[in-house]
Amino acid sequence: MNSFSVTYDAADELILIVLIGPVDMPLIESLRLQVMQLVAEHACPYMLVDARDAQSAMSVAEIFQQPQRTADDLAEIGLEKTRFCRAYVVGPDRDDLQFYEMVAANRGHCVKVFSNIADAKAWLAEFKTTE
Repeated sequence: MNSFSVTYDAADELILIVLIGPVDMPLIESLRLQVMQLVAEHACPYMLVDARDAQSAMSVAEIFQQPQRTADDLAEIGLEKTRFCRAYVVGPDRDDLQFYEMVAANRGHCVKVFSNIADAKAWLAEFKTTE
């Protein structure tokens, strides 16, 4: 069984997603709407995804399509993909998110995968100081 939460973390000025269990396309679609609402509501272009306790249930093709879907969603709310920075924190052996990072980066997205929360927050903070 999967579970998730999507919140705005005012202290760190970021959208925080916590994922537990299998992550599949229906879950991603549910998350997508909530994330875009929070991004628009808080004018927040930073997202931290804690996926340490999550497992991918998505195909390679589904993962490959996600950067374009995200770019399309961002365009609808007037935000460039290069301005929406996403840090993913994963446990060991998460090749799916390493693949996602490579595909997204190759398409001009601001995305990086980490193994701990502190490094992910520090990376996101770097973008806040350059605004």
